[in-house]
Amino acid sequence: MASKTQIVLLRGLNTYGDDNLRFGLLNLGDFYQHISKELEAKGLSVFCVRNMGFESLEAMTERAVYQIKEKLQPQDSLILVGQSTGGLIARMLAHNSGLKPRIKAIYTMGTPHRGFFGAEKILDWTDSKPLLVGSLKLFNYNLNLKKDIIRQFTEESLQQFNSSYPDLYGIPYGSFICNADKDQWSLPFRVLDRVLPKQTKDHDTSDGLIHVESQKWGQEIANLALDHIGTMGFFLQPKKEHKNAARREFNRLLDRIHLSIRDIM
Repeated sequence: MASKTQIVLLRGLNTYGDDNLRFGLLNLGDFYQHISKELEAKGLSVFCVRNMGFESLEAMTERAVYQIKEKLQPQDSLILVGQSTGGLIARMLAHNSGLKPRIKAIYTMGTPHRGFFGAEKILDWTDSKPLLVGSLKLFNYNLNLKKDIIRQFTEESLQQFNSSYPDLYGIPYGSFICNADKDQWSLPFRVLDRVLPKQTKDHDTSDGLIHVESQKWGQEIANLALDHIGTMGFFLQPKKEHKNAARREFNRLLDRIHLSIRDIM
């Protein structure tokens, strides 16, 4: 069987552990539905890593390794495209001895390479804000049970992560930087902005969740006016003109991904 190049998509976290994009009780459906369809329409072969759960980065990476080896042909080359936490998992996959020779490039979008600046505050809530923590349980955000997972995204933890999973020679790394104005954020990020601390003077330069400086890794391929879920083709902006602007930026992201992949292929 002839070999081919597979685009491997890796989603961000979902506290329910499934492959749907959710904000509390709001279920927006399959995480991959928009981006996979659009990349396939450009003639790319796309594989979506599913069933990674909501666990430690190591456990999620193990599940991703299993799926890639189980579902794809061993002679296929791999280009990893990770959104948010999926970008960290992509970097971990490169250190798997069985996959490393097959990986031609790693691209990340909205990935917290240097930490999520609200992680420390959220961890503090478990002791300082019991009423808030209790109310979040109604939306399947049980912070007490998920402290170890949240702790993975502190700045200190990501410093350790970057030491443990450095870039590997021969694999190009690139990042798509997302930075939208607040009035272009989807509604859930506007709400989150009211409760999370502005821990840096440049807090507003973000995708609504991940600070711009934390998103940078390897070559900075493009800067896009997208929020954290806009990179996957979801638009929950209250105003129509902001939705339309985000859709245009998403199309630009798709074009840049396609061009970057075409140069490698």
